[in-house]
Amino acid sequence: MRVVGENCQLYVTDIGCIVRRFSPLQVMGWKEIPRTEVEILILRVREKFKLSIEPHVDVVIEEDMKRRYTRWRYTLHKKFLEFISVDAALANPPAEVDVNDWKYLVKLWQDENWKSKSQKNKENKKKVQFTHFGGTKSFSRVRWEHRNPDTGAFPGRIDTFKLTRYDEERNKWVDDDAKNAYDKMNSLHTNPPEELQHMSEDEIYDYVIGESPSGYIRGLGAGPKPRPSTRLAARICAQVEAARRRAEEAEAQSAQLAEELTTIKTELAEMRSNFNEQMLEIQAQLRGRG
Repeated sequence: MRVVGENCQLYVTDIGCIVRRFSPLQVMGWKEIPRTEVEILILRVREKFKLSIEPHVDVVIEEDMKRRYTRWRYTLHKKFLEFISVDAALANPPAEVDVNDWKYLVKLWQDENWKSKSQKNKENKKKVQFTHFGGTKSFSRVRWEHRNPDTGAFPGRIDTFKLTRYDEERNKWVDDDAKNAYDKMNSLHTNPPEELQHMSEDEIYDYVIGESPSGYIRGLGAGPKPRPSTRLAARICAQVEAARRRAEEAEAQSAQLAEELTTIKTELAEMRSNFNEQMLEIQAQLRGRG
């Protein structure tokens, strides 16, 4: 669940300020922050925006704070990498970071276990398919900003995929994989083959993009999970499509064999005709000699 609405940007900015000002840095990560401190941070955000005291509200606030916290530490690490040496980094802590916090982070970033984990995260990130142009803006917010002004309806999955992977100003897709996936989804949605005409837009999306190992809808961020019926329909459609391709390949192979057989028969007939003509000529020559 992500925050959207007229004051969304104000919320995003202020929650980032609260995280940077009050979150402890001398921990391995967000999970190591004591629960009491997390609850105090949640309370600060709730009071700032006059939010209701409900469990799902606290869950959303914490998830947003966690994302901002992770991004903040990532930004600090990038600043650290700009220095030519550890000593230079220690001598020049960022203005917004306490000196002791900075010393802790610099020491942490030298730890071999941390480096190993960081490298694995980099490698996993490279494996992510369908990167996007959305930046830090959530896909839910993109959909909200592009809703129909008359009906309030949100763009569907296929349109959302394009909104986050295609840059209209530069007339450029984020990569060829995204363009090919969109073209296939759009083709199946506007002009589906007979065996796939019953598929909804969501089912077409799942069919082309595939299901995320985490159970979320691939390519739409940390949004809703697909319904079991949708996943089942996508798998069935994939099986139907695979069977159709196999049938087409078998039919094409059969046609090729039939064509080859016809060619062989024609060649045999020509050879038989030539043989008969040669035999007649030989018989005529023999009679002439006699």
